[in-house]
Amino acid sequence: MSADAHAGPQLSEDAVLDGFLKECMNMIKRRLWSKRECSAFKEPVDPIKLNIPDYHTYIKHPMDVGTVKKKLDSGMYKSPLEVRDDVRLVWRNCAAYNPPGHPMRNMGDILAAAWEATWKDSNIEERWFQHLQQQDLQASSHA
Repeated sequence: MSADAHAGPQLSEDAVLDGFLKECMNMIKRRLWSKRECSAFKEPVDPIKLNIPDYHTYIKHPMDVGTVKKKLDSGMYKSPLEVRDDVRLVWRNCAAYNPPGHPMRNMGDILAAAWEATWKDSNIEERWFQHLQQQDLQASSHA
């Protein structure tokens, strides 16, 4: 019997990715969405409603936590690293537009710190790279 036979059933690539993305969604819900500071980051910035007409002059790639959740729900992400990058974009945009000490910047900094701590604690990035390495090994052994 081969070593593979003892390993149990292999998950499909889609199932593996789904597991990682569900973990990302849970992190967003648990560590961001539920915080009161997140209320301003749940929808795209509306420069007219907020009376900040120069927003898009400074922010070329808008992103918000609600859009990240929608992209997760609709299967638009192909890796947890794409989720990480979009969430980080929310905080980078916030910091780029709002000066230090501004209430919006303070909320963004709080949420950015919560996200980064959660991301680090999850070890998801390392586990994702291990998964990709295992995929490469399996592909090369079948070639």
